[in-house]
Amino acid sequence: MRFKLKSISIVPVVIALMILFLFGPLQGQVRGVSSTSFNIRNFSPGEYRAKRQNWSIVQDGRGIMYFANSAGILEYDSVEWRLIELPHRSPVYALARNPQGRIFAGGDGEVGFLEPDNNGTMRFGSLKNEIPPAYRGKSGRIVKIGFIPGATVFLFEKILLILEGDNVNAFKADDHFYTFVYACGSLYIIDDTRGLLRYSNGKLIDVPGGQLLRAYVMLPYPNNTILMVTEQEGLIIFDPHNKQNHFPPVNFQYSDFFAGNIISCGFILEDRTIVLGSVEKGIAVIDPQGNPAVYIRVGDGLQDEHVYDLCRDNEGNLWAGLDQGISLLSSSLVVNPGASRRGQAKSSFAALLRDCRKLSDNSLIFGGTYYSHGNRVPSLVQEGFQVPQFEYAFNGFRFVFGTTHYNESEKTMYSCYLDGLDKGWSEWMPRNSREYTNLGWGEYTLRVKARASTGEISQEAAYTFIVKPPWYETFLFMIGQVVFIVMVLLASRVMEGTGFAPKLSNNLIIFAVVVIFEYVNGFIGPLIGRYSEGIAFFGMLMTGVLSFIIGPAQEFLTTLLKKITFMKRMEG
Repeated sequence: MRFKLKSISIVPVVIALMILFLFGPLQGQVRGVSSTSFNIRNFSPGEYRAKRQNWSIVQDGRGIMYFANSAGILEYDSVEWRLIELPHRSPVYALARNPQGRIFAGGDGEVGFLEPDNNGTMRFGSLKNEIPPAYRGKSGRIVKIGFIPGATVFLFEKILLILEGDNVNAFKADDHFYTFVYACGSLYIIDDTRGLLRYSNGKLIDVPGGQLLRAYVMLPYPNNTILMVTEQEGLIIFDPHNKQNHFPPVNFQYSDFFAGNIISCGFILEDRTIVLGSVEKGIAVIDPQGNPAVYIRVGDGLQDEHVYDLCRDNEGNLWAGLDQGISLLSSSLVVNPGASRRGQAKSSFAALLRDCRKLSDNSLIFGGTYYSHGNRVPSLVQEGFQVPQFEYAFNGFRFVFGTTHYNESEKTMYSCYLDGLDKGWSEWMPRNSREYTNLGWGEYTLRVKARASTGEISQEAAYTFIVKPPWYETFLFMIGQVVFIVMVLLASRVMEGTGFAPKLSNNLIIFAVVVIFEYVNGFIGPLIGRYSEGIAFFGMLMTGVLSFIIGPAQEFLTTLLKKITFMKRMEG
């Protein structure tokens, strides 16, 4: 019986091994590297509510993802998608973030940048007027955007624009440009007619030996060299300091990945692992030891094998911009091996406040982007000029949260705390929104934290706002009441010869003391209630203490008024 049971348990294992042998690895397992697995999440056009093609990807300084889509610029915060449209609804083909943190974008003859408006909503600002008039409408679609010291580079199909302050250097291709890279202290460009060029002193200079080079991808490579992905020879290395301009190939075991395939994008990891995307055969990962490449294709879960751009985010995830959507790959292949998060004091991702609206009319108050006062570069920190103030009639708000953690974002939990109202953090909840109604006047700060499925806690997000007091509780109104009472008291003392004024004066003094008592009670009461955990005894104790002051205060005010009246008589 024991042997029989054991023999039956072996059958499923044998069947599984036969399937693996006949059909190859199952979905989610990278071909060629059996010890490495990854998760793929695919986003369809129906999910992000835009067109299918995504041409370029960039992450801003806060951690929010941006995608150049044929309908505009997609913004994603792990919870919601937003579409930022360009003038005339131009498609967007290129995105890039400059060293200062500003994101530039380009489309069909259109260039510009993203910046938040006054309520913190990201908008597109056009730089089309920076294109020389002779080239407007003749430049074709943009290919790439990049940066060199002191300048921004816009590469269109037919025009190369280099913006250096107020100066614009423009170069026209006889046919078209391929790509460019800034490496080894110079800007290198590939032209369809002239081959490899170098930008120097406002001119494009031919690089000897590079006349036949054609590549859509050039990447900075270690030892001050440039890695080029060519159609004819695959991967080659260009050393600008080698006077012989020899272009040795990278030594790794080739496959058919380059045959009949256009390499469209790529990047190099810190350990020299090369990640490439192509327009026909998905993604290839080439390790620095030259082992057989790892391929990620439709059979591995990739949504589409037409890859237009790749981007590695702050957490090491790999994003792919595709012809049919967007894919997010979580894999140990693309995580920096030296970036262990153990022992880090700061979390690797942040919570975000993405939207704030008035409950009364659903009008937008805050669009999710803090920024510095001078250059409007997106920031995670709210500055003083961004603290809004609201009339007391509009004291109900709805807040929406997000995070920059994209792995299993559907499992993210949130906790919030309204400083000025709540006594502590809320329980962790999957809901990414919170409403507050009938807030009293005063200053509030909403604090939000996110918790990933791994248990890691995010950096805290904070949003400060002020609800102004109603007119009858303003400081000016209070002063006006006191001034009015004092004037009436003084008038009554002056009229005390009538016989009616002294009695009126005493009643008004009592009234004035009671009013002052109520103001003091209204100011101190909430503070005592907050720090006494709502225990009624402490509130009663405070009321009793203040009641002992009423009598002495009345006597003091009566004596003071008599002195004032006496002095006026003496002056008279």
